[in-house]
Amino acid sequence: MSKFKVLILLFIFLFQINSFALKKLGKAGFKFLDVGIGARAAGIAGAYIVNGNSSDAVFFNPAGIAKFDGKFSFSASYTQWIADISYNAASFIYSAGVYGKFGIHFLSPSYPEIEGTAIADNSQGFIETGRYSISAFSVGLSYARSLTDKFMIGGNINYSTQDLGGQTVTYVEKDSNDQEISKTMKISNDASVISVDFGTIFYPKFTKLPTFGFAMTVRNFSPDVKVQERKFQLPLTYIIGFTADVFDIIGECKKDQRLMVEIDAIHPRDYTERLNVGFEYSYRNMFYLRTGYRFNYDEENVTFGLGYKKGPLTIDYSYGSFGVFNNVNRVSFGVRF
Repeated sequence: MSKFKVLILLFIFLFQINSFALKKLGKAGFKFLDVGIGARAAGIAGAYIVNGNSSDAVFFNPAGIAKFDGKFSFSASYTQWIADISYNAASFIYSAGVYGKFGIHFLSPSYPEIEGTAIADNSQGFIETGRYSISAFSVGLSYARSLTDKFMIGGNINYSTQDLGGQTVTYVEKDSNDQEISKTMKISNDASVISVDFGTIFYPKFTKLPTFGFAMTVRNFSPDVKVQERKFQLPLTYIIGFTADVFDIIGECKKDQRLMVEIDAIHPRDYTERLNVGFEYSYRNMFYLRTGYRFNYDEENVTFGLGYKKGPLTIDYSYGSFGVFNNVNRVSFGVRF
């Protein structure tokens, strides 16, 4: 079977997954874990589970860090999100040779203050209870290893916590003299959970299509989380992706140039199936141009990105359209030796 027929079948398969998607299935908590990290990945619309090969790969597919060929890699990123929310993230991996790659990563959103309210018997139906802050963060450990020159595996174990602020409840109870007494009680809205991610990458190394590879990953697998008396789940996500160099596909050899395309089919717990398609053009492994498109999202769609690499240093920037909201900008910095 020719490489063109293989690619056509893959496109048909992925779009069929998207076309048979069901309606929304429900909601998930800890949604800050669902926001894409890193300007390189964002520039190609988050289609990154195969091509990720530095420390930021742990946020998409931990198997990607097995491809890292240096001693250590560090990256830090800043995301200017919608609604005055921002995200800070950092990751570090260390190569222990034949024992594999070890890593640690951190993610922390920054939220603006929120005006609290409580139900009241007045014309508005509520009263203001003052402003309060909410917070969240996630930290995790990573491990990945190449089992052969074609097959890689990796996993994360994460600890995540979120505090949505305290809640003041007023209630009435009777004392020993049967007199009603109004009392208040503070209720916390915080929770913590341990989750795991797992992923694989496989490169068949076809003679006529040497850059072809595919991967799968499962992210945010965890038990139910409980806040007060209510239970909810993390944004569990299954992803399968494919990649290849476009110049290999069309049969043209370009010296010092690559045009990687990656297509990721996504099955989230709390939404219908999605498709991320991204392109990354590189010249002399130094200058990078990126673009991509997110299919079946409410607001997000087209993305663009730039990258520059000089020696051990990398700098990346991405811009993403977010419909009726503010556009999203990301900046990343990395160093590897």
